[in-house]
Amino acid sequence: MLNELLSEFTGAVIGDGNLWTDDKYRYRVDINGHPILDREYHNYLSEIIKTEFDKKPRVQIRPHELVLRTQSKKVFDFLTKELGLPYGAGKGKKVTIPTKIFFSEWNILKRCIRGIADTDGSVFFAKKKNYRNDYPSIEISTTSKNLAIQIKEILTSNGFRVGFRKQIPIKKEWNTRYIISLNGEKMLEKWMTEIGSSNPRHYRKYQAWKAKNTHVVKIKTAGVTQPGRVSDLVEVTREGQN
Repeated sequence: MLNELLSEFTGAVIGDGNLWTDDKYRYRVDINGHPILDREYHNYLSEIIKTEFDKKPRVQIRPHELVLRTQSKKVFDFLTKELGLPYGAGKGKKVTIPTKIFFSEWNILKRCIRGIADTDGSVFFAKKKNYRNDYPSIEISTTSKNLAIQIKEILTSNGFRVGFRKQIPIKKEWNTRYIISLNGEKMLEKWMTEIGSSNPRHYRKYQAWKAKNTHVVKIKTAGVTQPGRVSDLVEVTREGQN
């Protein structure tokens, strides 16, 4: 049965996953990441796979990437048959948020968006001329136009101010990318409050920026969070505000 963790895991596969089978007896679900910066996040995803599927994935550390590999027909069938994710060549251009998730309630849907952003997204702070040198932005980049349109529609309908642009590659062999962007302090705070991040590499950037730009930062959590996981229930308040 679909739940928040399965939705988030699906989002991670949509963002940086590869699905493969020989159509006989071998089934593989890979999630790729940075060999150093994504280790904690991959540990978190590994715990989801163990909890939800009772399968133990393997972590492969390569010179330029980290691969979380799950060899399981059960996991493969959940993603492809139950949810309808594409697999094989061209997956990146064809993938979309599955209908079952797209039309779910917000607490399920937002976790899929979180998974996509934690794998195919970035959090950064740039210099803005005549304004500030740490202007916050969140960007999600994908080669799937339909996925980008879905994300824009979902975020806009939930009160986010969303930018959308098409990035034409400078080389013919590269793919056109579609970029969703959220800019400014209000959008960053809204994202972290309502959607959040389970990838420490993203959340630590936000924490450092927050500490620099507020007088007092209070972190209040409810329950116990898993190692490497940022809880949905993180509340950040400024001095003198509720």
